[in-house]
Order: sequence, then C-alpha cells, then structure tokens
Amino acid sequence: MKKVFFLDIKEFEPLLMVMSGKPYFLIVDTEENDDYIATMQDNFDISMVFDWIKMYAKENEKFKEQLVDFVIDLSKEC
Repeated sequence: MKKVFFLDIKEFEPLLMVMSGKPYFLIVDTEENDDYIATMQDNFDISMVFDWIKMYAKENEKFKEQLVDFVIDLSKEC
C-alpha cells in the first residue's frame, strides 16, 4: 500500500537535502512512550549541534536554565 504525504516546502527542504546526500543528523520524536529515532551520517559535523544549542540558549531563557541543569546532571553521570 502506498502512502501519500503532503509537506510544506519548509518541512520538505531538509528531507530533500538528506535525500541528495548532504551530511545529516536526524531525530524523530515518535510520540509513543517517549521514544525517538536518531541517525547520523558518518561525516556529519556534530559541533553544528552544539553551536545550535548555544544559539538557542541565548535566545530562550527557559531553555538556557534547563540546559544548565542538564549539563550539571550529565557531568555527574559521565
């Protein structure tokens, strides 16, 4: 059975880049049991994720507060 999906162009552009072979890091929230699916191409530069987190924290005070707690908890685990 074929499924047809209709996506806004802004949703489709990242998928098109992935399909064309661009380096990618993809996380999908399944909304079931708090599961997620994540995959990363071997040559993806993970520092881009940390750059994005830093930028987002500068723009969002609540996220910044949660990030500080997360990093502290993570440092205790590792």
